[in-house]
Amino acid sequence: MAIKLYKSQLTPTAADSNVADTRQINLGEAQSIGKAMKGMLQSGENLYIKHLDIKSDNELIEKSKEIMNGKGDNEGLSATIIKAKEMKDDKAALKLYNDKWKSLLDSSKNEVSWMTKKKLSNFMNKQQLKDTNAIKVSTTTNMINGLRLNYSDQIEVWKKSIVYGETAMEKAAATSDLAKFLESNKAKEVFGDGLDKLKKDTNRDIAFFGYKNVAIADQKKALEAAKKDKRLDIEDVEKLKTAFKTGNATSNNLNKDNVKKMESALEAGIMYDQDQWNTAYQIAFDGNDEKTLLKLKNMAEDGELYSQLSTMSVSDIENRRNILQEYANKKMREGKGVELNFARNLEITKKYLSKLNTNLNKDQLATAHTQGIITLNEIGFDKMLSPGGSIEEFASSITERIAQAKSVANFYKRDVKFFTANEEKQISDAFAAADNKDELIQLSTILVKAFGTDSDLAFKQLTKNNTILSTIGGLTIMNDYEPSENVNLIAEGFLISKNKQLAGIYKIKTTDTGYLSAVAKYQKTFLHNEDTFNNIVQAANYIYMAQLRNDGKTTNDFKAGDWEKAFIMASGGTNADYNIMGNNFTLTGMGGYDNDTRGNQVHIPPWLKNGNFGDVVERLKSDENLWLKSSVLESNAIIGDGVMKGEEITLAEIFKEDDPYFVSIGNGKYRIAMGEDPTEPGAEAEYLMNKDGGYFIININKIRDEIITGMN
Repeated sequence: MAIKLYKSQLTPTAADSNVADTRQINLGEAQSIGKAMKGMLQSGENLYIKHLDIKSDNELIEKSKEIMNGKGDNEGLSATIIKAKEMKDDKAALKLYNDKWKSLLDSSKNEVSWMTKKKLSNFMNKQQLKDTNAIKVSTTTNMINGLRLNYSDQIEVWKKSIVYGETAMEKAAATSDLAKFLESNKAKEVFGDGLDKLKKDTNRDIAFFGYKNVAIADQKKALEAAKKDKRLDIEDVEKLKTAFKTGNATSNNLNKDNVKKMESALEAGIMYDQDQWNTAYQIAFDGNDEKTLLKLKNMAEDGELYSQLSTMSVSDIENRRNILQEYANKKMREGKGVELNFARNLEITKKYLSKLNTNLNKDQLATAHTQGIITLNEIGFDKMLSPGGSIEEFASSITERIAQAKSVANFYKRDVKFFTANEEKQISDAFAAADNKDELIQLSTILVKAFGTDSDLAFKQLTKNNTILSTIGGLTIMNDYEPSENVNLIAEGFLISKNKQLAGIYKIKTTDTGYLSAVAKYQKTFLHNEDTFNNIVQAANYIYMAQLRNDGKTTNDFKAGDWEKAFIMASGGTNADYNIMGNNFTLTGMGGYDNDTRGNQVHIPPWLKNGNFGDVVERLKSDENLWLKSSVLESNAIIGDGVMKGEEITLAEIFKEDDPYFVSIGNGKYRIAMGEDPTEPGAEAEYLMNKDGGYFIININKIRDEIITGMN
């Protein structure tokens, strides 16, 4: 399409040029406005740049704080600086710092804006320059201080060699080495301005402790020399005076205590070391301690006598004492004085015997170990109870202990003690800590199986501190070394008794007339073993308490007849039905109590049926071999009293007129009494004796197989 153009558009005319101007603003104003707009745009651009600058400054400050102080578990640069400054190796310190510095810079650059990156780099570079210079100064200082400390330690070694050296050569060498070092350039470099003070202090210490270290006899001379010594001032001399005064008193007091311990050990049969005695004597001599000197001289004179006594048994020492005492009494009757050496011998023997008996009563095994009779090792009870403990190792140590304990008992002519006082406490503590019946029974069973046939002796020792543990152990032994239902019930009842609330609910009515009657019925059976009887009564109470709770009853349901069944169970008696509150538990089961052929009540072991003890007596009466085998010494008894005292008596003579009385003293063990009934008040029983001076005892457990076979 064509475009039409007018002539006036191509060639302006005058008329065209003179057209009136209709604009609302002139060119000058427009130019002014344009300039203003340009200024406004430039001002806005500058404002935005300023905003970004301030924002980056804030970002830098926040990031620098994070870099220096750290964030979360990430350690900051400040902590690294501290670590580096504490190091002595400048290269290692700078590497530690630079590695951390680079790591922080690299990670931080990715977390800031483009404008902050440049500022952050400048900040980190300046920080690096400042920190590395500080680290170099610190590590150098540390290295110098370390060297100074090492040289100071060496100076102390030289000083001690000069003062305390054992030989003149050692002292001379140390003096020379110290002098050379203090005058060396190295000393000047290391200690600088402090070298003069170091020299003065070193010379003072050598002088002061050199004088202080002299023997007591040389102290006066040393003090005079110290007053003239230029290395010491007046204050040092006064300190030396005080040191001599207090040192002598302290030395004498310490020596007195040491000699007292030596004397106490000697009185227990433990010989002192000769070097120890010599040192104590020299200290007492230097300190003019006349009393201690006299005590040491007496110890030297008495040492051989104490050494002899330490190898003697109690009976031998008692015999020695009696001989010496009789000699002294004889001299007194004659109006003559006893020779000093005999009097001293008697005094020492009495003192030693008294202390030995005291120590044996406290801890028989530990005393024997101290005396050198045995070398004692712990049985390891605590170790056995700890995680990973071995019952087999415990049993092995018990085997060794049994042999040692019996040797000690034989040497001192005392009852066997299997445990030290410490071991007794360990066992009691373990028992006290048990809080369920399984733990209680396990403790007892472990001891029973470890001690085997010697278990009764082991539990006898534990009875004084822990009657219930020994009772459980005794019943386990009676049941062929396995815990039975009576043991379970005793353990249950014992735990009930430890709970105050439950103990009140199931309390035994000990004032009940039926209860008292049952107690009296069985008390005379334990004529010679009241402690065992009391333990059985206690165990019966525990069994009854457990049965009350298990049957949903309380103390208000107490029945003396049921309690008597509990007493039978506590004595080792067994029934097909253990529910004493039912009708199936009788007093005529296995074990418990029976009568001998004289009508005397006896305790019988669980393997013997109630009512058969009379048959056992008849078997013994008719079979001398069986009688001798069942006796403890497996030999005939001897008469204990009367004109025939000490004479051997045969089985036929014992049963010639009336059968003897069997008096219970343990599980299946009986003393044999002729004459009057020993259970009657005021009776004159004639107990048979053994040749060793002890009671003649029949133990039917030794002939168990023969008895059971003969009854089948």
